[in-house]
Amino acid sequence: VMSDDKKIAFTNGVFDRFHDGHRHLLKAACDGVWMIYISVDAGEFVAKRKGTGRPCDSVIKRIKNIHSYLKQIAPEIKMSFGGHASNMELIARIKRVRPHILVHGSDAPRPWPGEKWVVEHGGEIRVVERLPGISTTEILESQPSTS
Repeated sequence: VMSDDKKIAFTNGVFDRFHDGHRHLLKAACDGVWMIYISVDAGEFVAKRKGTGRPCDSVIKRIKNIHSYLKQIAPEIKMSFGGHASNMELIARIKRVRPHILVHGSDAPRPWPGEKWVVEHGGEIRVVERLPGISTTEILESQPSTS
């Protein structure tokens, strides 16, 4: 872990159909940090967990949405992006980044990849409460079928 005056936060997720829940998580992740590292789930990794047709947006579009939002709310914070196609890749990336803070939404099943490693290396876990009723899955399920 780096010096305390330049804290690094790390978060990951799909960030599909960018919405207020994503904004809420990212804003909380940026609180009190110098840099945020966002690892975006690769398409095939998402499809395995969430089903065919997911993600709806390309990884490039998802990263651009995150970047654009963070530039609006926290232009002083350094940003870095990566991707992963498995939990093993995600844990390896966390170990390379060595974050002070691992950020996750309260709805993500625990234990989170890399959680134990971050805590063992002096880092902290920041749990961000999910906004009720706001998730990409719920948004997609509420849309009328086009078939």
